[in-house]
Amino acid sequence: MTLIEEIWKSVGVYDGVDYSGIYEVSNTGKVRSVDRFKYCNGIPIFIQGKEISQFTTCLYKRVHLCKDGKSKTISVHRLVAIAFVYNSD
Repeated sequence: MTLIEEIWKSVGVYDGVDYSGIYEVSNTGKVRSVDRFKYCNGIPIFIQGKEISQFTTCLYKRVHLCKDGKSKTISVHRLVAIAFVYNSD
């Protein structure tokens, strides 16, 4: 039995929104938020990263990613492909 080493990469830009420094995706299909500081009224608040819950619609695993108060539903397989599949275009 061969074990796959889990590798994490930044989600980066998806559909015009830059999620760098907020979310990461692994080659095994997991999505997580990363440890970071969020500023509320100029006061830094530590946000601990965690694995993002996935749900299934139309046979695809999806997650909700948020930035600046706006949420998007994104297919996990697209995040994995963008991060790990080389595209020469």
